[in-house]
Parts: sequence; structure tokens; C-alpha cells
Amino acid sequence: MPHGVLFRSGDEKKIRKGFIDSDELEAIISLPPNLFYGTGIPACILVMRARLLDSSGKPPDRRGRILFINADAEYAQGRAQNYLRPEDIQKIATTYHKFEDVPGYACVVTRTQLAKEDYNCNVRRYADNAPPPEMHDVRAHILGGVPQREIEAKTNRKLFEAHGLEPMNIFVPREQADRGNGAGEAYFDFHPKLDDRRTLKTAVEADEGVRAKETLLNGATFEWWEQHKALLSQLPDSRRLMDVRNELLRSFNQTITPLGLLNTYKVDGVIVSWWNENQYDLKGLVAQGFGGLIDSWVASIRAAMEPDEDDDDEETQRGDRYDPLTHKLVKPLVPEYLDELNRAEALIAELQAEKKEFESRGDSDVGDENSDGEGEEAAEDYNYAKDLERELRELKYSIKPSKARIKTLGGGARTKGSIANAGRAGEDATELEAELEALKAEIAPVEQRIEEIEAELKPYKEIKEKLTAARREFRELKNRFIERLEEARARLTEAECEELVLNLLRENLAAYLDSYITAHRQEVISAVEHFWDKYRVTLGDIERERDAAMTELEKFTAALGYTS
Repeated sequence: MPHGVLFRSGDEKKIRKGFIDSDELEAIISLPPNLFYGTGIPACILVMRARLLDSSGKPPDRRGRILFINADAEYAQGRAQNYLRPEDIQKIATTYHKFEDVPGYACVVTRTQLAKEDYNCNVRRYADNAPPPEMHDVRAHILGGVPQREIEAKTNRKLFEAHGLEPMNIFVPREQADRGNGAGEAYFDFHPKLDDRRTLKTAVEADEGVRAKETLLNGATFEWWEQHKALLSQLPDSRRLMDVRNELLRSFNQTITPLGLLNTYKVDGVIVSWWNENQYDLKGLVAQGFGGLIDSWVASIRAAMEPDEDDDDEETQRGDRYDPLTHKLVKPLVPEYLDELNRAEALIAELQAEKKEFESRGDSDVGDENSDGEGEEAAEDYNYAKDLERELRELKYSIKPSKARIKTLGGGARTKGSIANAGRAGEDATELEAELEALKAEIAPVEQRIEEIEAELKPYKEIKEKLTAARREFRELKNRFIERLEEARARLTEAECEELVLNLLRENLAAYLDSYITAHRQEVISAVEHFWDKYRVTLGDIERERDAAMTELEKFTAALGYTS
């Protein structure tokens, strides 16, 4: 529903009053903007419970109360529209089921309170998630330094401690004399080694506390996996897929959340994201077992390699299909094949670079021919090799008649019009001999240029031949791909199939965890960079830069004669 239904007067207010007084409204969830296709406005969800005879249909502990959830600030931005991440959905669901206050996110309101507010159900009135106002220290803006109270502010302190960052590895105390009138306030400078904004990211990533905290989290995840992977091993027999999901979600949260780096919702988001990506494989595991699951992967790869009989356009087929070589099964099953393929691709890339380098010789001169931009376009289309080949064709064509005449003149006694034929007939061949020498002298410089061009094009032709051979080898490798994949699958025992599948699932889980850790580390980096952007340039720096610019401007105006 649009948010207007929550606070507009008139008939809509009467409807709100009706289902609030009858205790049918259980929760209101405010969602982010641009979430649904075709509309950019934020929407909300009204969770209703039908009455049971003369009593409320809500659970006893929820009767007379309404839960307001303000989730409009927690989402990910997409290209066309926004979307809720797994942790966002999990947070909404968890908050709804717990039905309790969450500061800045959710609030439980009684019907009496709503009646006092004239049945206005605007979510922000009860669950305000507006960020606290930005702190600014005037003295720091003027004289420089980062105020200690901002570094140790609750939000920043919680963020730094969560990731193991000790702020004093980034900052150093300012001298007492620099404090001026703010003697009661402590200020810090960035460490002398951090002389550029770009060094902040490296400093945070290399911090011992940060690395130790991430190592701790990864180690705890590995131990948790070793303790709980048996649940996945037993799936073909137990077939209790959702029970396994719930147990993994619960136990992972209990293991990782106390470590403090990720909050409970993001920890849940790791498992939910991982489960969502692998749910069809897990369903296949329940139905077919580990060996059957790998067989289904091989079958899907084989199908992706086969051309579509209904589509003759090879380019379209390549565009619509995913690359089967990127399937997660390929690397662990046929690593030596991928090595061969990578070497073949590297050779093709190397030869293509050599070919392009030859073709681009002299293109800078072409780009300078025109100053109105046409030269740049010509430089993009310029191909030195094609230029030489075109010149070669033109030169050969230009001397073709002369060479034909030379061939005739130098022919045997039976060749009509030849010098030998004239001598045999007792005719004077002086003019013919003179013509022959003149033709040879005429085409001699052209033939010399032809030889020069052919010599220059020789390495280019060799590159093209090697490139053709490399591409042929690459195609042959790809054609043998399925055969080698099936041979490798046939060598696997059932135990090896189980180990392979579990390792792939663990690696995928680790990748999701790493993405969440990286995102949190980036939050830490952004907080440190914010201090840099906020206080690094002081008012004195700005004034000095202004004065220097004014001095330069005065020099220019004096040089132009506008001032004395």
C-alpha cells in the first residue's frame, strides 16, 4: 500500500480507526523506495489478523498492540530498481516474529497511544530511523585536528571495535600547544606515515587488529562447518531440508555473532544468501545423493555446450548461454584441462597483442592530420598492415601489363612477338631489345618496393599463421572438454563425490562470509576517510590557497595591462 493510507483523513481515517479499534491490525512495515517495478514511491505492508468470533485473532501477547517496522533505509540499489538483501528480509522477519522494540527500527505501540495520536499511523512518528546530526568542531575546522570525542563517539567506537581497529594506530595526539582555547579538548592528527587519503585504506586493511579479527571469524566459521557438515552429509537419508536450514541458521548465529564483527542480521544474511544460491543443488542432493548431484551438474554442462538446433545464429547462442567452463565443478574436477585452456588463451592474447601492435604502427601520424577531430577517428580505423597490403596490391597491378610484355619479349623462338622469334625470322630485333631494357628499368624500382613491403609483412603473416593455429588448438581443447569432464567424473567414488560437494559448498559459504566482512571493513575505511575529508583541510589552508590564487591573478592582470 502507499504510505498515504496511514495518515490521510476522511474515509481512510475511518477505515484505520475501524480495524485498529477492532484489533485487526497487527503490524505495519515501511519498505524502501523504488522497490516495485513501475513505481518509485515507497510502499508499506499492513499485516492484518481476522477476528475470531468476538475476540481478536492475534496471539494473546500481541492483542491491543501494533508493531511498527521502519525498514525503508536498509536495501541495496539496483540499476533499474532497488531490492532487499537477504539480511534485510531476515531482519524484517525476525523483528516481526519477536514483536518487540528495536531502537531506530521498530516500535510496539498500543491502541490507546494510536487513539491519542488521532489514529495517525505514519511509521516515522513511532520508529524514526533518521541518522543523528553530523557533529562539527569549529576549532578543528579552523586549526585542524580530529576531535577525540568524535573518534570515540558511540557509533564510531562500536564500528572500530567490531572490526578490531585500534584508532590510535591511525591517529597521533596533537601537541598541547596546538590546542589553543580548546585546552580542555583533545585533538588528534593522522599518523605522519598517512600523508595521502589513498593510504588510509591500506592502513586499515594492514592493521594487526583488523587482520586478527577477520582471521578469528574465518577460523570460527571453519570450526563450525566441521561440526555441522554432517547435517548436509545426512540429507540424502534424512531428507529434512528445512530442519537442516533452521539448524545451520541458528548454530551459525550463535557461533559468529558473539565475535562482534557482524551483527546478528548480517550473520543470518550469510547463511540465507548461501542457502538461496545453493537451494536447488541441496534439493538435488536430497533426491539423488552426492553422486547423482554431480551427474546432474555434468549433464547441465553438456547441455550448455551443445548448440541450439532452433537457432542458427552462433553469436546469439553464445550471448544467451552461460560459459560452462565457469561452472564450479570444472576447476576441482579437471584443473589440468583449465591450465591447458588458460595457456592456449594466453597465447592467443599474446599473438593478438603482437598483431595489433604491428597494425597500429604509424597511427599517431594519422591522428595529427586533422585538428578538428577527424584525425582521431581516422587513427582508430587506421591499420598499418592493411595499408601495406593495399599498397602491395596496387604496385603489383600497376606493373602487371609491363611484366606481361617483358614475358612476351623474353619468350622462346615459338612465342609470337618475342625477340627470339624475330631473330629466327631474320628480322631486326634492336627495337624489341631496347623496349625490353626500358621496361625492366621502368619496373625495377617498383619491384624493389614490392620486395621491401613483402619483407616487412613477413613477420605479420607469421603472426597471423600462429594465431590461426592457436585458435584451432583452443577450439579442439574445448571440443574435448565434455569427454575429459566425464572421464574425471567416472573416476570418482561415492565418498569422493561427497567430499567434493561439501568442499564446494564450504568454499561458497566462505565467499559469502568474505563479502560481508569486506563490506564491514569498507564501512570502517569510509569512517576514517570521512575524518580526513572533514578536518584535513583547515580554514588556514583554504585562506592560503585563496591568497596564492589572488596573487597569481594579480600578476596576470598586471601583465595584460589591466592593473598597474
